This record gives sequence, C-alpha cells and structure tokens, in this order.
Amino acid sequence: MIMGCARKVNIGGTIYHSQRNAAKALEVGDSIIQQRLNSDMWPHYIRLPKTTPLNKICTKCGTDKVIDEFYIKNGSYQSWCKECAKDVGKKWKAANLEKYKRHHKIAVNKWRKNNKEKESFSARLRKYGITKDVFYTIMNDQNNKCLLCDKSLGLSTACVDHDHDTGAVRGILCHQCNTGLGMFNDNTDALSRAVLYLKRNTK
Repeated sequence: MIMGCARKVNIGGTIYHSQRNAAKALEVGDSIIQQRLNSDMWPHYIRLPKTTPLNKICTKCGTDKVIDEFYIKNGSYQSWCKECAKDVGKKWKAANLEKYKRHHKIAVNKWRKNNKEKESFSARLRKYGITKDVFYTIMNDQNNKCLLCDKSLGLSTACVDHDHDTGAVRGILCHQCNTGLGMFNDNTDALSRAVLYLKRNTK
C-alpha cells in the first residue's frame, strides 16, 4: 500500500516533514509558518498536495484493492470496500425492511421539501420528457401566461398540458384550465357545447 504524507511543506526548495519541523528549523513560531503558507505574499511557501493512496486494504474482507473500490465520506476513504459496504447494506435492509421503508420515506420527503424546484423539474422530466431548459423556453414563448385564460404563471402554478393519446406536450396552462380540460377528457364536441351553453345562459 502506497501512502503519502499530507503535512509536508516546501519552503524555498527545502522539504520539511511538517509545519512544526519547518518552524524549528527556521526558528520561528508554528503559527508564522501557517500564516505564510496561507498568505499570497509568500508564494515560495507551498504546501505539498496530499498524495492519494493507490491501494487500500478493506477491513471487512481483508482484500488489498485499488482506491477506486472504496467510497469517500467526509473527505476520506471508508474502511470497507464498495462490495462489502453494499453487501452489508443489502443484508441490513432485508432484516429491517419496515424500518428502512420508514426512514427512506422520511428522507425522501425531507429532500423534496428542501429541493422543491429540483423535484418539480424531475417530475416533469419523468412524466413528460421535458427538461428545465425546454420548460422555460415554452414559458417564454407564452410570455409566462396560461394559453387559455391568460393568467400569469409561476413555477408552482404552471401545469404541463399534454395529449393523453400521444403524450405530446401541447403547452403550459394554469391548474384550473388544465383540470378543466381533463374533466372534459379532451372532447372537443363537449367543449363546444359547453361554450354554447355558457353563451346562451349568460346575460
């Protein structure tokens, strides 16, 4: 297993194994070294980048594996390899299915609550096949208004109207107009009769 040291520093071409060693050698405080490492005024003080290990031994199965076979959490590689982590996760899920479902539901609802815009666009993509850019293009073409009642639309009030037979997107309507069309099952004859009915009974 090949590892690198994260605390080495290069000062004026001289390599020190740590900030403290550099401070002792240069007869200055450790805090001074840190300030100079963090300051743009001392470009010759360069912290060497951390060397990524090429291999790592899984503490679960004991196998020496390439580093890509380990998940990263909180900036460091986990002790178990991906295969072991997945296996343990599957076994726990099978043994605690109801608990998993409860926690999963809570996590999903929390994510949706904190990411309403992402969830809205994800739902439109799944249901209608339109991306965020396509959605906003249609909205701009309609001047951000419902095609039927001319009401101004926002992200939360815009409903994608589509052909129920072909699935093709026809436009974006407000919730009331979209629901109204749905109640008529896209029956143009019934809609025409409804228009005549309203005209005949409107004073």
